[in-house]
Amino acid sequence: MTRALFLTLAIVNVQSPTPAPPPATSPKALTVSGCVADDAGNPNRYLFTDSDGSTYRLSGTDVRRYVGHRVQITGAVVDSKRLHIAGGLVPSANVAGQAGAMDPAQAAMAAATPSGSRPPMQTFRVTRVKTVAGTCPEK
Repeated sequence: MTRALFLTLAIVNVQSPTPAPPPATSPKALTVSGCVADDAGNPNRYLFTDSDGSTYRLSGTDVRRYVGHRVQITGAVVDSKRLHIAGGLVPSANVAGQAGAMDPAQAAMAAATPSGSRPPMQTFRVTRVKTVAGTCPEK
């Protein structure tokens, strides 16, 4: 019995340790210029459109006082691979309402491309805001 216990302990000690997971990389800091706007329908949420026309949802530093102003923000685009909930009927209400009167191939194509769908917006985590010269387009 003692010999079997000794062999079991020896085997456990010989096994190689589990390798540590690679360290998480922090997002690369960016500095971009553009305009801050209210996120329509989402109170206390703000959007940023840079000079290239890309739009980001803002988080981090409070930017309320910069709405409608041209600013330079510093921060990072954060991982947007989180839960995303998209509403709407699939297939669309138009396809569903036809109740089989539509060609099955057309119904499949309509269901594959729901109207109004768009990819989720990236989030930019703001660490610093600075007002810069210039104007923002009015909506």
